[in-house]
Amino acid sequence: PSGFTNCAGNCVKLTNDVNNCGACGINCPLGYTCVGGVCTLVCPPGFTNCGGNCVKLTNDVNNCGACGSNCPSGYTCVGGVCTLVCPPGYTKCGTNCVQLNTDEINCGACGNTCPSGYTCLGGSCVIVCPPGQTNCGGSCIQLKSDVNNCGVCGNTCPPGKTCINGTCQ
Repeated sequence: PSGFTNCAGNCVKLTNDVNNCGACGINCPLGYTCVGGVCTLVCPPGFTNCGGNCVKLTNDVNNCGACGSNCPSGYTCVGGVCTLVCPPGYTKCGTNCVQLNTDEINCGACGNTCPSGYTCLGGSCVIVCPPGQTNCGGSCIQLKSDVNNCGVCGNTCPPGKTCINGTCQ
Protein backbone atom coordinates (compact mmCIF):
# COMPACT_ATOMS: atom_id res chain seq x y z
CA PRO A 1 0.00 0.00 0.00
CA SER A 2 0.92 3.65 -0.29
CA GLY A 3 3.38 4.83 2.43
CA PHE A 4 4.73 1.32 2.97
CA THR A 5 7.96 -0.26 1.69
CA ASN A 6 8.71 -3.90 0.91
CA CYS A 7 11.52 -5.00 3.21
CA ALA A 8 12.38 -8.71 2.71
CA GLY A 9 8.80 -9.52 1.78
CA ASN A 10 7.17 -7.48 4.55
CA CYS A 11 5.31 -4.22 4.05
CA VAL A 12 6.64 -1.70 6.60
CA LYS A 13 6.47 2.01 7.27
CA LEU A 14 10.07 3.26 7.30
CA THR A 15 8.95 6.30 9.33
CA ASN A 16 8.02 4.34 12.47
CA ASP A 17 9.32 0.73 12.24
CA VAL A 18 12.09 0.12 14.84
CA ASN A 19 13.47 -2.76 12.73
CA ASN A 20 13.48 -0.77 9.50
CA CYS A 21 13.89 2.85 10.55
CA GLY A 22 14.46 5.11 7.56
CA ALA A 23 15.61 2.17 5.44
CA CYS A 24 15.20 -1.60 5.33
CA GLY A 25 17.34 -3.40 7.94
CA ILE A 26 18.12 -0.33 10.09
CA ASN A 27 17.39 -1.49 13.66
CA CYS A 28 16.94 1.04 16.43
CA PRO A 29 18.90 0.24 19.64
CA LEU A 30 17.07 -0.84 22.79
CA GLY A 31 15.30 2.14 24.40
CA TYR A 32 14.95 3.95 21.05
CA THR A 33 11.90 4.33 18.83
CA CYS A 34 11.58 5.25 15.19
CA VAL A 35 10.22 8.77 14.68
CA GLY A 36 10.05 10.18 11.18
CA GLY A 37 12.52 7.55 9.97
CA VAL A 38 15.13 8.41 12.66
CA CYS A 39 15.99 6.31 15.70
CA THR A 40 15.15 8.51 18.69
CA LEU A 41 15.86 7.90 22.37
CA VAL A 42 12.69 7.53 24.39
CA CYS A 43 13.07 8.89 27.92
CA PRO A 44 10.75 8.00 30.79
CA PRO A 45 8.43 10.67 32.21
CA GLY A 46 10.35 13.40 34.05
CA PHE A 47 13.51 12.85 31.99
CA THR A 48 14.76 14.75 28.93
CA ASN A 49 16.90 13.54 26.03
CA CYS A 50 20.12 15.58 26.19
CA GLY A 51 22.55 14.45 23.53
CA GLY A 52 21.41 10.84 23.64
CA ASN A 53 21.19 10.59 27.43
CA CYS A 54 18.04 10.69 29.54
CA VAL A 55 18.57 13.25 32.32
CA LYS A 56 16.50 15.04 34.95
CA LEU A 57 16.83 18.76 34.27
CA THR A 58 15.80 19.42 37.88
CA ASN A 59 18.93 17.90 39.47
CA ASP A 60 21.62 17.25 36.83
CA VAL A 61 24.65 19.56 37.35
CA ASN A 62 25.62 19.17 33.67
CA ASN A 63 22.10 19.90 32.40
CA CYS A 64 20.54 22.13 35.05
CA GLY A 65 17.22 23.52 33.81
CA ALA A 66 18.25 22.96 30.16
CA CYS A 67 20.44 20.60 28.18
CA GLY A 68 24.08 21.71 28.34
CA SER A 69 23.56 24.20 31.20
CA ASN A 70 26.48 23.33 33.53
CA CYS A 71 26.62 24.39 37.18
CA PRO A 72 29.94 25.94 38.35
CA SER A 73 32.19 24.06 40.76
CA GLY A 74 30.75 24.04 44.30
CA TYR A 75 27.18 24.36 43.03
CA THR A 76 24.47 21.72 42.72
CA CYS A 77 21.29 21.65 40.68
CA VAL A 78 18.15 22.12 42.80
CA GLY A 79 14.80 22.43 41.03
CA GLY A 80 16.58 23.24 37.75
CA VAL A 81 18.60 26.12 39.26
CA CYS A 82 22.34 26.06 40.07
CA THR A 83 22.60 26.58 43.82
CA LEU A 84 25.68 27.14 45.99
CA VAL A 85 26.13 24.31 48.49
CA CYS A 86 28.32 25.01 51.50
CA PRO A 87 30.26 22.26 53.28
CA PRO A 88 29.49 21.45 56.92
CA GLY A 89 30.52 24.28 59.25
CA TYR A 90 30.05 26.94 56.56
CA THR A 91 27.10 29.25 55.87
CA LYS A 92 26.02 30.75 52.56
CA CYS A 93 26.36 34.54 52.64
CA GLY A 94 25.49 35.90 49.21
CA THR A 95 27.62 33.96 46.73
CA ASN A 96 30.22 32.80 49.28
CA CYS A 97 30.51 30.08 51.88
CA VAL A 98 31.88 31.47 55.16
CA GLN A 99 32.53 30.37 58.73
CA LEU A 100 30.44 32.70 60.88
CA ASN A 101 32.65 31.94 63.92
CA THR A 102 35.79 33.45 62.34
CA ASP A 103 34.80 35.57 59.31
CA GLU A 104 35.37 39.26 60.09
CA ILE A 105 32.99 40.38 57.31
CA ASN A 106 30.24 37.97 58.43
CA CYS A 107 30.87 37.58 62.16
CA GLY A 108 28.05 35.62 63.81
CA ALA A 109 25.68 36.55 60.96
CA CYS A 110 25.88 37.40 57.28
CA GLY A 111 26.86 41.05 56.80
CA ASN A 112 27.95 41.65 60.42
CA THR A 113 31.38 43.26 59.86
CA CYS A 114 33.83 43.69 62.74
CA PRO A 115 35.15 47.25 63.18
CA SER A 116 38.81 48.07 62.61
CA GLY A 117 41.01 46.68 65.38
CA TYR A 118 38.57 43.84 66.12
CA THR A 119 38.60 40.20 65.07
CA CYS A 120 35.87 37.59 64.89
CA LEU A 121 36.20 34.99 67.63
CA GLY A 122 33.42 32.50 68.32
CA GLY A 123 31.00 34.53 66.21
CA SER A 124 31.58 37.78 68.15
CA CYS A 125 33.69 40.81 67.29
CA VAL A 126 36.39 41.18 69.94
CA ILE A 127 39.12 43.78 70.27
CA VAL A 128 42.61 42.72 69.25
CA CYS A 129 45.15 43.81 71.84
CA PRO A 130 48.85 44.25 71.09
CA PRO A 131 51.33 41.80 72.62
CA GLY A 132 51.67 42.24 76.39
CA GLN A 133 48.14 43.64 76.77
CA THR A 134 44.84 41.92 77.66
CA ASN A 135 41.27 42.72 76.68
CA CYS A 136 39.46 43.77 79.86
CA GLY A 137 35.87 44.74 79.08
CA GLY A 138 36.73 46.05 75.62
CA SER A 139 39.90 47.93 76.58
CA CYS A 140 43.48 46.79 76.11
CA ILE A 141 45.21 46.75 79.51
CA GLN A 142 48.73 45.95 80.74
CA LEU A 143 47.93 43.66 83.67
CA LYS A 144 51.45 44.07 85.04
CA SER A 145 50.99 47.80 85.77
CA ASP A 146 47.27 48.79 85.75
CA VAL A 147 45.97 49.59 89.29
CA ASN A 148 42.37 48.81 88.22
CA ASN A 149 43.30 45.49 86.60
CA CYS A 150 46.36 44.28 88.49
CA GLY A 151 47.33 40.75 87.45
CA VAL A 152 43.79 39.98 86.24
CA CYS A 153 40.91 42.01 84.84
CA GLY A 154 38.89 43.74 87.57
CA ASN A 155 41.47 43.38 90.36
CA THR A 156 41.74 46.94 91.79
CA CYS A 157 44.66 47.81 94.05
CA PRO A 158 43.69 49.43 97.41
CA PRO A 159 44.31 53.18 97.84
CA GLY A 160 47.98 54.00 98.25
CA LYS A 161 49.14 50.83 96.49
CA THR A 162 50.41 50.47 92.92
CA CYS A 163 50.55 47.54 90.54
CA ILE A 164 54.03 46.18 89.97
CA ASN A 165 54.49 43.04 87.81
CA GLY A 166 50.81 42.17 88.31
CA THR A 167 50.84 42.46 92.10
CA CYS A 168 49.42 45.27 94.25
CA GLN A 169 52.31 46.67 96.33
